[in-house]
Amino acid sequence: MNIKIENENITAVFSPLAGASLRSLSVRKNKEKYDIISNFEDELSPNKLPLGSGSFIMAPWVNRIKSGILETDKGFTQLPKDTFFKDHVNAIHGIVFNKDWTIDFHEENQFQCSIDLTSPWPFKAKIVMKAFFQDNALIQELKGYNQDEITMPIGMGWHPWFKRILKNEQAILKINAKSMWELDDKGIPTGILIEDNEILNKLRTGLIPEIDELNKCCLKVNPNDQISYKWPELELFIESSEDLGHIMLYSPKDSVCVEPQTTTVNAFQMSNSGISGTGVKYLGKGESFTVSTKWSIDF
Repeated sequence: MNIKIENENITAVFSPLAGASLRSLSVRKNKEKYDIISNFEDELSPNKLPLGSGSFIMAPWVNRIKSGILETDKGFTQLPKDTFFKDHVNAIHGIVFNKDWTIDFHEENQFQCSIDLTSPWPFKAKIVMKAFFQDNALIQELKGYNQDEITMPIGMGWHPWFKRILKNEQAILKINAKSMWELDDKGIPTGILIEDNEILNKLRTGLIPEIDELNKCCLKVNPNDQISYKWPELELFIESSEDLGHIMLYSPKDSVCVEPQTTTVNAFQMSNSGISGTGVKYLGKGESFTVSTKWSIDF
């Protein structure tokens, strides 16, 4: 079943059996209702998240791991190469986005669910997600636990598909990014950070993303700086906790993805190679790691 939480102005629908994904975030304004999440206006099947819709959780890594090769203190692990997202070469977006999560509790304006990480992830671990409302903001938290004897790397984040248009006009995206990672033609960082280019300048002043214009933009940001995504009807502000220092962008035809995440692309391999600033966290036995993102609506 789907889980609904709401307050006076906003309703959020989650699917615990489809990766605990956020399926709908609808806002009521002047007797109008606007769903800012792309969901194809479908019936929100509780068991399946269609590609290109909702907002799914990425853990215990985000985006791509090159060739699916994970090297840790446990040696080498071959993670499965992606088929769902049509990459076919790399391991992508973690292992929880299409899994069944356990509902821990559910109240009118908050709920929590969790999942134990199993094979192919080589560590005993757990991810907990909590969502709740605070005034006109949806706050989502992720907490990763290392229950293994061996130190574990971790990356976490969210992959929302926001609508380009609510009624008639496209939204404007504004991000005061510090820099962006240079990516190769396979979407893997070279290790070089770019502090100024045309895309960064456009994002800093605000742009309506053209189709595919932002598909290779992995940004470094100050998480406390608000990101603005503004339609004529509403404005969405994204503000995240300190460790969510990266934003991945994607701009297909009908949506714009603005993805708060802890690490860059291929972060584990880059960190192993001695490249700094990747965002990778290493959790020892019994340690945990918590991040949160706040999505506020300005009416």
